[in-house]
Amino acid sequence: MNPTSQWILIGACVLTLFLAVYVVWWQPKRLDERLSESLKAFAKAVELRFPNHSGLTEEVEELSLSVGSRLGFSPRHLRNLRMATYLRDIGLCATPYRLVNDRSDKAWTASDKAVYDRHPEVGSAMLQLIPSLTGLAEIVRTHHESSGRFDRPPTVNDVLPATTAYAWIAKHDGEQAALFHLGANVGQLYHPAVVQAIGSQVSSRS
Repeated sequence: MNPTSQWILIGACVLTLFLAVYVVWWQPKRLDERLSESLKAFAKAVELRFPNHSGLTEEVEELSLSVGSRLGFSPRHLRNLRMATYLRDIGLCATPYRLVNDRSDKAWTASDKAVYDRHPEVGSAMLQLIPSLTGLAEIVRTHHESSGRFDRPPTVNDVLPATTAYAWIAKHDGEQAALFHLGANVGQLYHPAVVQAIGSQVSSRS
């Protein structure tokens, strides 16, 4: 093989490797970043419609990712957790504005609570219609539910119920009330390992 052909071959190999990196790593990473930015903007739009939810997504995201990292979740699971955080309240689009904004949840009737409690199910159904987001549907559906399975290591589905509850109570009643609620319901509504990780993360902020 003459030197010119050899350099052409080397150049072709380098170009092939560059294209492989672009297609396999860089391009998906950029697309994922853009998707994340879009979903975060959507979450902000939901908060603007429901002012008493203002700031919750940022708190739930930060706390959930910190808890997931403490529990040793993989990058893929942390990604799903982050995306589900942005989409968890998508079902509120079907909830009457006045129900959430004009009255405290403490003043809701049983009928009011039933309407609000449907938003995870509605959100999950919406995500199931989008092929690229179907993997998040179950996480969104259960973000206010207890799995009831505390005899195994925690999963992504165990994190959002606890971090969502903490963020909501801390916003409206204070941090100590939120920690008390988690502690009072550990092993019943919330996975013990998740509650412990939340406590450690909150303490580390002080």
